[in-house]
Amino acid sequence: MRIAPFIGSVFGLTKGETRMKYATRHLTQDQERMILDRLNDSRIEAAALLALYCGAKLGELMRVRQKDIDMKTGKVIISGRIITLTREQVERLMRAVHALHDGFSFNIDVPIYAGHNARYLSFLVRQYCARHGLEGVGLREMRHTAIIRWMKQGASMEQIQTMAGYADYTTAFQVYAGAR
Repeated sequence: MRIAPFIGSVFGLTKGETRMKYATRHLTQDQERMILDRLNDSRIEAAALLALYCGAKLGELMRVRQKDIDMKTGKVIISGRIITLTREQVERLMRAVHALHDGFSFNIDVPIYAGHNARYLSFLVRQYCARHGLEGVGLREMRHTAIIRWMKQGASMEQIQTMAGYADYTTAFQVYAGAR
C-alpha cells in the first residue's frame, strides 16, 4: 500500500516523501485475552482462533479442513505451511470446529467453512468485536496480532515470512519491521 504524500504525516512521513510505509493494527495482550475469554459465537469462533493462533488470512481459513488440524501433534496446516499450537489451543480449535457443525460429524476432507460466505463471516467477526468495545477489529487485525506475537517470541523475519505465508521476504519486512 502506498501512502500519498499529503496524508503521509499521519504515518510519520514528511510532505513529498514517497517511500513505502505500512500501518498494521494489532491487538494488545489484554484485548486478545478479552476476545478469547468472551468468544462464544459458534459461527465465528473457529475463524477467530485460526486468525489469532495461526495468522490465517480470510481466504486461507475458509479452506482449512478438519484433517488439517492434528490433535496429536498440535500442528495445523494453513495453505501448505505448518503452524504448531499448544495442546490447549488445538483442543479449543477442535471444539470450535465441532460447535460450528452442531456436533454432527462431517467429511474431514471438506473445508470447515464450506458453504459459508467469506464476506459475511468477516462481517460477523467485526460486528462481534465492535459489540465488545473493539471497533474496527476483525480477522486481519487478529492475523497481525499472531504475527506480532511470533516476533515478540523471537522469530526471525525469514520465519515470519514462512509462517505468515508471504511470498517475499521484503513484504514481511516492510509490514512488520517496526513492530518489534
